Amino acid sequence: MDLPRFLRRGDVAEDLLASLLWLLAFVVVRVALESLVARTTFRSERQRLRWMGAAKRTSMLVLLVGLLVVWGTELRTAAISLAAVGAAIIVSVRELILCVSGFLVNAAGDGYSIGDRIAVHTFRGDVLDLGVFSTTLLEVDAAGSRTGRTVFVPNSLLLTHGVYNETAEGEYVTTTVPLGAVAPEQLPTAEARALGCAVAALEPYAEAAKASLDLAARRNGVPTSEGNVATHVRVELDGRVALSVSLPVPSRGRAKIEEQVVRRYLAAAEVSR
Repeated sequence: MDLPRFLRRGDVAEDLLASLLWLLAFVVVRVALESLVARTTFRSERQRLRWMGAAKRTSMLVLLVGLLVVWGTELRTAAISLAAVGAAIIVSVRELILCVSGFLVNAAGDGYSIGDRIAVHTFRGDVLDLGVFSTTLLEVDAAGSRTGRTVFVPNSLLLTHGVYNETAEGEYVTTTVPLGAVAPEQLPTAEARALGCAVAALEPYAEAAKASLDLAARRNGVPTSEGNVATHVRVELDGRVALSVSLPVPSRGRAKIEEQVVRRYLAAAEVSR
């Protein structure tokens, strides 16, 4: 094909000009939106990040739609001529299709949003941005501490692995801490010790936790959580009793509070010997 002659065709030249103008308009509008969000005062940093992400995604979607409209005729012609190799193209872009599908599934199901802490596959962290092809996480380790690294998680993983939203209930969630097994005759003492340790760990934020859990329950349409400490027991095969305690904890400090309860419990058990 004679490329210069192809580019001199009136319809192609017009489409190229329209595409350039549309791209220029996209850049101007995106810069204006980001500047507007940056200057606007929001109730929280999390809300500002959500608006910034929404502005990026909306402007990108408008750009793609505009380019599709401009090149619609050429795309239809190309689709007809490439029908024979359509299957090969689908195979080659399978991962991209899965990424876009994962993005749409999360958006439709309201699975998570910017600012949430999620775990998917081997990745865990706070959501910084939601892209069409990937989700950007500020990584945290098993103890809930930030590692200082960002992780780009392909959205295709959302279709093949479960996604755990650790902040779905808000700033506080209910967790269960296993405390090991005791002999049946030691259970009353161990239960009292476990309750005391959990109540001591809960005391600094007890009222805030109950208010947060009540709000999350009303928002999600589920029974209101009591937000109290409770023990749970289960008989093991060897006749011993497995003991655990549940209590509300900060959603971003779960691991530290769980460790604190275990340490208090073990220390109290050592003192009572």
